[in-house]
Amino acid sequence: MFGCILVAAIVLYATDQRLLKAITPVNYESVNWEDTIPRLRPVLKRAFPRERIEEHYPIRIVQTADITGDGIPEALVYLGTGGAATDEVTVMRMQGDRPVVALFRRADGKVSPIPSCRVLQLSGPQ
Repeated sequence: MFGCILVAAIVLYATDQRLLKAITPVNYESVNWEDTIPRLRPVLKRAFPRERIEEHYPIRIVQTADITGDGIPEALVYLGTGGAATDEVTVMRMQGDRPVVALFRRADGKVSPIPSCRVLQLSGPQ
């Protein structure tokens, strides 16, 4: 649940362009997440082996923003699966030149990826 709340906050925060400019460093374009999509498939399938990645639609980048303050934008990634009125997303970041699923510390202290949250409807560029 914590992960879903975090993702919702990221989506809301990153969709306001004034706020996005306020948190965006000069080298924001240093990662072209669209170009990494072919490399995301195996990473997502390993991170979420029970999910049917790209079951209905292709993977896509919903939004990018530097949420960690390191000058490198993270990406909210649509997994291509979900239900009639839901979409499944996760947060990804770059580790060196490799895309990886972002890890978060849960309330119980364990570290894990967001368990592919279901979002009622994605907004923003399609």
